Amino acid sequence: MNMKRKGLLKASVAFMVILLLVTFFSRSALYFVTPKVLTANVPYGVMTEDGGELPLTALLPGDTVYIVHKMNSFSGEVLVIEKVRVEVVSRDRESVFIKGLSYNDTVVTDWDRELRDGMRVMLSVAGT
Repeated sequence: MNMKRKGLLKASVAFMVILLLVTFFSRSALYFVTPKVLTANVPYGVMTEDGGELPLTALLPGDTVYIVHKMNSFSGEVLVIEKVRVEVVSRDRESVFIKGLSYNDTVVTDWDRELRDGMRVMLSVAGT
């Protein structure tokens, strides 16, 4: 019986150490697995009641864009993306004039890996 208690105690201590290490390094690990995105706020350029201008890189196939939302989770505030359909009014080589977004929406303009609707993301600084 005494050997069972010692084994259980060792297993409990090992579990607690692993739990502490995972908790300590979880923020660092999230940095490597969470997609990094660049964003622009509406209005990026000129904003009128008819729509707003964004970089052409923000426009996805099917005339959609990703919007960044702040959400609360058990680990604090996180950023989550949502795919939103927009109406393209006009476009040129560098920008697109669109309707369908609210003033000050945060739109994803560049990303470092494939994105999916509802995915958690981190904001990046240009060039990183």
